[in-house]
Amino acid sequence: MWKKIIISIVLFTAILTTVAFIYAGKQNSGSKETSAFSSGGITMSYPEPDSKISNPLNVEGKAPGSWYFEASFPVKITDANGNVLGQGLAEAQSDWMTTSSVPFKTSITFSAPKTSQGFLVLSKDNPSGLPQNSAEVKFQINFQ
Repeated sequence: MWKKIIISIVLFTAILTTVAFIYAGKQNSGSKETSAFSSGGITMSYPEPDSKISNPLNVEGKAPGSWYFEASFPVKITDANGNVLGQGLAEAQSDWMTTSSVPFKTSITFSAPKTSQGFLVLSKDNPSGLPQNSAEVKFQINFQ
């Protein structure tokens, strides 16, 4: 008798768990949030991973407040060989004097690449020039 009760409880728990996972999967699959990728405290919301970029490149994301100086930080586009094709400044979209993430935007016009891939390079603004205050994050990009 105890055996039947234990088996019934185990089966009920297994069925309930399976239903919960299926329901959670359906809830998440309906979400159409902008896919983002991140590295080194930077979260990019545009361009999206593996997308082909065009000229000019609009860039959006979030960076720690410590990356900004006077509400901006440098951004550049390079080809796969490291040649700089374009550069500009990412501008804070809210109060940048914080340790929290701050949204940024920029638009960068770039020269015609000679490679099919390159990098979007974001650099922590470092007016002191001290190496311990510098940081850089590279995101691979694909040219059209």
